[in-house]
Amino acid sequence: MILTLVLFFTILLYMLSDTIDDFAPKHIGISWMILNDNDDLSGFQWFFDQVPGFYIFVAELMLISGISGISISTTPILLVPYTFTFFIFVYILSKRKTYLATLLLLFMFSSSRIGTYRIFMWAAGMGQITYYVILSLVLFDRSKWQYSLLMIISLLALPFISYNLTFHTICFLIMFLVIGVRKSSFRNIENQRILILISLPFIIEFGLMRFVYNTYIPLMRGINLESNVIKSFVIFIKYLFGQSISQGIIIKEFAISIPKEIMTISIFKYATLSFFTLLSLKTIYKQDLQKGGQNANRLFLSLLGVAFFFVVFRAAIGGLAATVLFFPSIVAITILCNHNRQGVKYRKLVYSALIVLVITNFTVISLSHQSGLVQKDDYSYIRQSANWVSRYVTSDVFFPDQLTSSWFYFQFCYLDRNLTRGYLGGDDILAIYTGDDISHGKIIIINYRTNYNAIGGWTALKSFRYFRYKIETNPSVQGKIYSLNEDIVIIITQR
Repeated sequence: MILTLVLFFTILLYMLSDTIDDFAPKHIGISWMILNDNDDLSGFQWFFDQVPGFYIFVAELMLISGISGISISTTPILLVPYTFTFFIFVYILSKRKTYLATLLLLFMFSSSRIGTYRIFMWAAGMGQITYYVILSLVLFDRSKWQYSLLMIISLLALPFISYNLTFHTICFLIMFLVIGVRKSSFRNIENQRILILISLPFIIEFGLMRFVYNTYIPLMRGINLESNVIKSFVIFIKYLFGQSISQGIIIKEFAISIPKEIMTISIFKYATLSFFTLLSLKTIYKQDLQKGGQNANRLFLSLLGVAFFFVVFRAAIGGLAATVLFFPSIVAITILCNHNRQGVKYRKLVYSALIVLVITNFTVISLSHQSGLVQKDDYSYIRQSANWVSRYVTSDVFFPDQLTSSWFYFQFCYLDRNLTRGYLGGDDILAIYTGDDISHGKIIIINYRTNYNAIGGWTALKSFRYFRYKIETNPSVQGKIYSLNEDIVIIITQR
């Protein structure tokens, strides 16, 4: 078993090395500024207010470990704690089925095409680690003070680490309480403890944190909830079939091409997880479980409710978080394997399916690399260009893609350079691709080396390398003021 894990993680780390989320570097840049006692928070106050604990933790980690800000975004720091907490959670839930816990661990780690979310430093990754600790503690006897203390510490820490997982946790505890009250009286001491636990992250999130008031409430004002939810589902379906949407304009011509093999595997994966979830619901309905299965039932139904609310919540602001289905699916699978009469039969089915899913996950990773669906580079060329801009450019600079903007942001933080940077509007980005008129008097950073251009939301467009001639012959482009091996050029538009 240990040899299998070593081989698995060796291959996985090799395949996912230097693959990062487009937004990751700028978060490390904020931590770097904190580490260097920069008192001017104006440039990143909006980000800092969301997850201050994450930024401070990363700053302390760089200080203690000596890991540089440049490499910490691609260092597998979360690998060991994520492995430990997830394995323990499934091991407890599955009544010490080591083989099942191992297969689910392999499935979870191989489900991501990049290393950021569960291996490298990322706020949501740290949040998931804390979340699994909380779910594991729910399965223990909460009357013991050691477990209660660890639960309280986890609940107090989570709002400072990840707002997404804080939402998950509050909804989960509420659902867990509601289901418990249905089974017993509200006066039950266990239900009263859960109510107290709910209040901890709730008070911190709404009493001490600025995210709800400065970010979420302003974001929710003025949006059409019904329209956004429907739009998010439409975008998700179009995404599965290789299309992309931006600001209401269908730009299929410029959208990245998703191989049919990846789409087929994705549909198969979610169909398989949905099948196990529905089968588990049927099992719960029949109540044919081993003694002690009620707690797992309550956990499963709570997570299923949370998944529903979170999907609607994210859809309301323009995205569809399909991966949230992993949480209830994990519990559903363990419920099937703990089945009293048909456990052996279900285990054979589950084990076979998980092995197939792990293999297909690796296939998706390989195909994603071959198709340029992930960013994989050492990114030094971006930082080098940022150094030049920091020295010689005094005007505002604009970016049509998130990766370049994020690394420039990091480098400006690293150099303690407060140069204004911003994203190009959707019309200007589209004009770059089509060769139409771009807004005048702007300095624009064009990165020809990225595999794709993330421009926010669910939209990922083809690399500018396929449109080089159209960009550099655009009549609204006055000329180039910088070029680094033609990987990155800086253009200035007509004034």
